[in-house]
Amino acid sequence: MAKKTILTNALMRPIAHFSHGLRVGDEIHLGATAGTNADRRLAGSSTGLTDARAQAEQMYRNMKRALELLGGRMADVVRLKSYITDWRDLDGCEGVYGEYFRHRPSRSTVATWGFPLPSAVIEAELTAVVGSNGPYRYTVAAGEEAATAFLRLVSQLAAVSMKPRDVVKLTATLVDVRDYPRFEEAFTQFFRKPYPARSLSIAPLSDPHTRVEVEAVSLPGGGEPVQGRQLAPGVATASPAMRTASHLFISAQCGLEETGRMATGVSAQARAAWRRIEAILGEAGMSREDVVRTNNWLTDWRSYDAFNQGYADFVNAPYPPRATVIGGLIEPLALVQIEPLAHRDGRNAMVLEVNTQERNP
Repeated sequence: MAKKTILTNALMRPIAHFSHGLRVGDEIHLGATAGTNADRRLAGSSTGLTDARAQAEQMYRNMKRALELLGGRMADVVRLKSYITDWRDLDGCEGVYGEYFRHRPSRSTVATWGFPLPSAVIEAELTAVVGSNGPYRYTVAAGEEAATAFLRLVSQLAAVSMKPRDVVKLTATLVDVRDYPRFEEAFTQFFRKPYPARSLSIAPLSDPHTRVEVEAVSLPGGGEPVQGRQLAPGVATASPAMRTASHLFISAQCGLEETGRMATGVSAQARAAWRRIEAILGEAGMSREDVVRTNNWLTDWRSYDAFNQGYADFVNAPYPPRATVIGGLIEPLALVQIEPLAHRDGRNAMVLEVNTQERNP
């Protein structure tokens, strides 16, 4: 078997190496979705002005359409992550959210400094499970400091009869890089080896009193660590990956070479990060063809073209969906961070692409 494609012209023509969405089994992943029409025109846009509410509404319409083309519904969404450029636009975007989500999926909203599309003010990406909630639990907790966020996370896990050892992936956002040492201290107090896979970035959060937000993916019984024996170690306390029966949750990788030195330049760092990812996949008996989604961080939008040059060497059409945003990184000298999710049946996934040959809906 091989990946199948669903073609549409109702969604934006991609500007880089990504698809709009992918379905593997009952699980759907949509990459970062903007409030544009098929010709990349932002909703409500006019010279010198942006309309956050109109962009958010179009974004959710695009998500709804993508889910339907992949056999899903908005009610199937279990995880939603939004990125916004200006908190002054949050109220307008929030006014649309409730119209599309009658249920309450696990939800996170963080800031980013712009998007590849100029004048876009909001993008979002999601995970959906068709017909059920699936075996995983998605949880978001925040606090004025890391210990508070982890206490709240433990409480939420307990409410569904889970514990920290059931967490297979943790995504953390810190407001200030100076909070990182205390975050690591709290992390090792709440988690024990084998640690979950982990991603960490620096970005503003929606609540001005919150300094730490953590998003957890949990599974009863947890997962099995993949050690990354071929890799030079980074600074983070995490398993390189956690393997479950169906998924491989890979920690975000930066551009460390085998020597332990950071590669020079954005393209070289993207390639080095992918080589680390390939080593982890190989250790787990998988390949990059099994990757079903990537989340990517850059430190500067001027690096976007160079990032795509390096990234393109390791993905083949039909591409996995992805989100790419700006954020601060923990690893010294890092300009790029790539976090993939792989699935045992990912190479046989159904991928949603734009039909560039003819105009059909």
